[in-house]
Amino acid sequence: MVTVYYEGNERLKEGFREFFREVGRPRFITAYSRSEAIRDFSKALGQNPKARILLLIDSEGPDTRTAFQETQLPQGLSGSVLWMVQVMEAWFLADVSAVKDYYGRGFHDKAVRGNPNVEEIPKNDVLARLKRATKGTGKGEYNKVEHAVAILRKIDPEKVRNAARNCDRIFKRMRRAAVLDSK
Repeated sequence: MVTVYYEGNERLKEGFREFFREVGRPRFITAYSRSEAIRDFSKALGQNPKARILLLIDSEGPDTRTAFQETQLPQGLSGSVLWMVQVMEAWFLADVSAVKDYYGRGFHDKAVRGNPNVEEIPKNDVLARLKRATKGTGKGEYNKVEHAVAILRKIDPEKVRNAARNCDRIFKRMRRAAVLDSK
């Protein structure tokens, strides 16, 4: 079985399962902080080096070698890291119609439209756009804990993969791990 450690709220597990449904049924394990996720991932991989264990984390910045190298990963583990560039919420901007459908009346889709390469949008801009777009909705401003799971379930993975090359890499890497696991 493929195991994916991630940083974030426990509830995101449900959204990730749905979003990544086409790559099988990876087991998602929550860590509440980046350092905890890295620690738990490293420990699990150290205890079972042949296991299919991956780490899913935000890059927190642009897709550059420097940003990735600055992550405190033990030597040799970087090939098992799945980078959400720059932040998971960038994926939402790749499927604005699904996000609009989730929020309904009062959603301002013009606030989230812009660069079609969603991974180039800085993290703070992504979050600010989501807040502006959702401010007047019945669900209120975007809140990761309250809204992200439902949005992950709604957005189209294919649209996201087309707009976010690192998301496409994540799918490919998870699929390879699942295929290797089944042998």
